[in-house]
Amino acid sequence: MTHPALHNKPQFEYSITSPNLTITVYDGSEGPIHDPTEFRRYEVKNARTCRTVILHTGFTTYLKLGGTLLECEDPHAFFEVLVGLTSGQIERIHNKLIRRCYACGRTNEGYWVNGYPGESIKLCLHCDAAMDYHFNEGAII
Repeated sequence: MTHPALHNKPQFEYSITSPNLTITVYDGSEGPIHDPTEFRRYEVKNARTCRTVILHTGFTTYLKLGGTLLECEDPHAFFEVLVGLTSGQIERIHNKLIRRCYACGRTNEGYWVNGYPGESIKLCLHCDAAMDYHFNEGAII
């Protein structure tokens, strides 16, 4: 059981999925509640080899293969060897994906339209798919 004054809680998560890899990135805080430290965890599941690699950076930096903690001098370099991608490349892939329309894959260019009162929707210029949404509660009160 974890001590009540300690926590390791992800607050933000995103996933990148390809035919062979599923990459999930968690951001959060860990350590004592009175002095938390930010962490980022990269979890890569390989469907072909059925193994999971976890790189955790934060209060401590460690690398896990499956459920086994690996002892290595440079966890970032060994992560790149195991996965084939650096953490920086994973960040760039994510940033490129969020700048594209999920439906047609083109650039994130769009135009805003009004929906119900207080609702604004961004539509793709190329395929009219909904790309973003904003709700202004003050407009209906």
